[in-house]
Amino acid sequence: MITQSSTPVATRGAVTVPRVRTIVVLAVLSFAIFTASAQAHTGTATAACKSVTFHWTKFAASGSANNGLNTPTWTVVFTPTGGAAVTSGGQVSFAGSSFSLTVTIPGGNGSVIASSAWTSSQTRDHDANSFTKHLTISDCPVIVPGPPPPPPAPPASPAISTTASAGVTLGGDLEVTTGGNWTNGAASTLAPTNIVVTGGTFNCGSSTMNVAGNDLSDDHSFG
Repeated sequence: MITQSSTPVATRGAVTVPRVRTIVVLAVLSFAIFTASAQAHTGTATAACKSVTFHWTKFAASGSANNGLNTPTWTVVFTPTGGAAVTSGGQVSFAGSSFSLTVTIPGGNGSVIASSAWTSSQTRDHDANSFTKHLTISDCPVIVPGPPPPPPAPPASPAISTTASAGVTLGGDLEVTTGGNWTNGAASTLAPTNIVVTGGTFNCGSSTMNVAGNDLSDDHSFG
């Protein structure tokens, strides 16, 4: 009886041990797979002068959740040295496992907080995670523009004068327009048919002028 009763005990013990080992191995494998899946989606950010670049990697490239897209959101807070913070943000969309985005920020040195997040409804495999990077920009001096150049000087008003000596008679038509300046030579004699002065100056001086036609001039245009 002792021999018969000991055999089932040994048999049960021999059967029980491998079952326990199998369960333990399966549990370890399941935990490892779950951990790897939960840590697969990663992201980071880098900063340079006037820009911040996001990098999302190891996202799921398959799966029908979220219409087959990964759509994490992003935020950049740039605080220039001695200035007020400037915040920008948005959302990217990609079907593959990785994606990069470069965001333009104002020039100047300062600090940057770059963050991104994705919920279980924003990935193809229902993964959720986030990251935040604190960055410093120290090689981006602000160039202060100099004063604008002065406007060009207005052109000098042309001076037109006769050079006729005494006893010489000049005829024809005279017209002095805006900016013009006509001066008769001393002791000269002019006999124009018409004189038109519109915006300019006509100086007779010590000359003799006989107008045969019309005098079409502004007020105060003769000197």
